[in-house]
Amino acid sequence: MQKHILVIEDNKTIAMYEEQTLRSAGYDVLVAHNFDEAVELITAHKKEIVLSIVDINLPDDKEKALEYLLKHNIPSIAMTGSFHKKLRDKIVDKNVIDYIVLEDDQQLELLQATVHRIISNEHRKVLIVDDSKPSRFALRTLLQSQNFTIFEAADAIEALKILKEHNDINIALIDYEMPKMNGAELTRILRKSFSRSELSILAISVHTAPIVTVEFLKAGANDFITKPYVKEEVIARIGVHIDMLNQHKQLQDEILHRKCIEDELKFSQKQAESASLAKSNFLANMSHEVRTPMNAIIGFVDIMYKNEQSPQQQEKLKIIKDSGASLLEIIDDILDFSKIEHGKIEIDRTLFKTKEPFVQVSRLFLERAKEKNVVIKLHVDSHISEHAYGDVTRVKQVLSNLLSNAIKFTHSNTTVTINVTPITGTNSLLCQVKDEGPGIPKEKQSKIFHMFEQEDCSTTRKFGGSGLGLTISRSLVELMRGKLYLESEEGKGANFLFEIELFKDIEHHLSKQALAAEKNELLPANDALLAKVLLAEDNKANQLLMKLLLNELGLDVTVCNDGLEAIEACKEDDFALILMDENMPNLNGIEATAQIRELKCAEHTPIIAVTANALKGDRQRFLDAGMDDYIAKPIDAVILEKKLRKYLA
Repeated sequence: MQKHILVIEDNKTIAMYEEQTLRSAGYDVLVAHNFDEAVELITAHKKEIVLSIVDINLPDDKEKALEYLLKHNIPSIAMTGSFHKKLRDKIVDKNVIDYIVLEDDQQLELLQATVHRIISNEHRKVLIVDDSKPSRFALRTLLQSQNFTIFEAADAIEALKILKEHNDINIALIDYEMPKMNGAELTRILRKSFSRSELSILAISVHTAPIVTVEFLKAGANDFITKPYVKEEVIARIGVHIDMLNQHKQLQDEILHRKCIEDELKFSQKQAESASLAKSNFLANMSHEVRTPMNAIIGFVDIMYKNEQSPQQQEKLKIIKDSGASLLEIIDDILDFSKIEHGKIEIDRTLFKTKEPFVQVSRLFLERAKEKNVVIKLHVDSHISEHAYGDVTRVKQVLSNLLSNAIKFTHSNTTVTINVTPITGTNSLLCQVKDEGPGIPKEKQSKIFHMFEQEDCSTTRKFGGSGLGLTISRSLVELMRGKLYLESEEGKGANFLFEIELFKDIEHHLSKQALAAEKNELLPANDALLAKVLLAEDNKANQLLMKLLLNELGLDVTVCNDGLEAIEACKEDDFALILMDENMPNLNGIEATAQIRELKCAEHTPIIAVTANALKGDRQRFLDAGMDDYIAKPIDAVILEKKLRKYLA
């Protein structure tokens, strides 16, 4: 049902201002300019009119309009253009809601606030507790004129019953003098169930002695009104407490809203943690599934390379080795979810020969370039330092991304040029990868460095790729204290350049390497180890590879297929060292290690985890499980030998 506010005003300008003010506050307004128009609107919309604003100075009216409104129980606000005390007292006695003198625009704001209060009062319930029927009638008449819903009780027992049935009553006017139980005692009982912010209690009494006021307030009353009361004072005091209740409700709503947001955030966090755990498990499984066959591939290629006499065949095997190594680097980037998740990519700085990564990467792309009739030319400045200190793997990764793009986007029968030069006066190296492709327009050059974006949507369809290479490359270069940028003009190819600091304190690093090499010469690196070791590995190809590597070092190897077999083997024989895979059927490596450590014969035997699980945190997990060290698959024969010599010395 549509609710209306009726404005009765003969001055059309004032009527227009009142209508605009109320409409701007969201109310639907009906306007009458005289008594007859008002009667016509009331007849047509009596049930929908919730409030009337009436000018008490209508021509030839003599308050007829106001009397008519009150007769039909329509709550009314009396309006006048000037203040007359006698007229005001007379009008207020008629139980109008309010009496507003419309002298300036500020009174329109007062009108709007009053209207809002009266409309809101429709949903406000008030309990009157008084054993005097005339007193209840007077208060009920006054409060009903303010649009309140009224409940009445003649004593405390009835009041408690009403409050139990209607727990949404939040204003109570309680008389002091009542039979059986006085108002202060009732207030004390109510405060056991309702706080002051939930139920406002206004005490009413003919007693003016401070002791009565104090008793009421100590019992839990919010306010005190003395009989005989002034009507406007009662309305004003109730209004103050309604404002306090509204503020408390707003605060409670805000707290509830914040709690809902917190609960949603906690739920989202749990979902994110669950998703992160699922992703971690998936990546761990993928790590194992990919690294296990790669271990056999790279391991056997390495053995074939060592035993091959033909330089041509060695060259081919080296390309397979280098390609496998590059594939593993890519796998590491994908699987190291913490780097992707938190941007915490670690830079591993070591000493290396400056030319090597550029020569190796160039070789890897020769076949791909030939397929497109593209020539790769590598120029390394002769004045560049022979050695560099930095993350050689990341340097190769950046160069691979740039060279891959250059070959992909350049035209056939052209040249891709790689220039490597020192930057004069600095410790940095400059690498340029220039192609003879279509070039990149200026307005699209910044876009290509954004994640998952390429020059335009047709690029992905034509050339493939995820659009991540340049984003990752720029991040890596910045982590190496450098910068990656582009120089290109449409139709004139693209020139990608990266600068990285690789030559800082190079003499110091060379001295440290020489000292370490001198110490290593004292170790019996070429002596056979001559010890008995246990290998727990379920993959047959990896069993064969590991046995070959270990036999070459002079080790006597016992192979078992799972953790249970490893435990039984330890019970039957003594081993100098145990190489333990983690993912095995029947009993995994961590569980097997725990049980082996309980055997007196093997409680101090070195156990090295040999596993395809190579995510961040795996090494510490194995050490916490009681293992002594960790080797990741694919196995690096040099690292394996160093670990074995360390523990078998």
